[in-house]
Amino acid sequence: MPHRRRSRVEAHFRALVICRGQEFEVWMHNLSLTGMKFRQPDETILSAGDVCKVRIPLADDVVVRAEATVARTDEHLAALDFTAIDPDSYPHLLNMVRYASENPDAIEKEQLHIPFDESASKDI
Repeated sequence: MPHRRRSRVEAHFRALVICRGQEFEVWMHNLSLTGMKFRQPDETILSAGDVCKVRIPLADDVVVRAEATVARTDEHLAALDFTAIDPDSYPHLLNMVRYASENPDAIEKEQLHIPFDESASKDI
């Protein structure tokens, strides 16, 4: 298994996941600058490789928007790898992770390596 390159923090934010033509609300278990893990709704079964869109509402006019691929699942949890993120969303995601981290300086050091290719940051 490859070594994780980004800090993962415990996070309990509400998110909307759109996958396989379905939109469902989830509560995150954890979050990083490149993905998230959440409990799958009982009626939803995602599979590794599924392509999804993610919306994390923070305020009426502030929403983190990303595209993601399902990295792995079990019968209760799903892990998503973000494949692209709206450029206006990234600072909010960074602040969410930094705020929840026990070591915000480590999050800052991770910024030396941009997690997404700019060409991937299309209109999400």
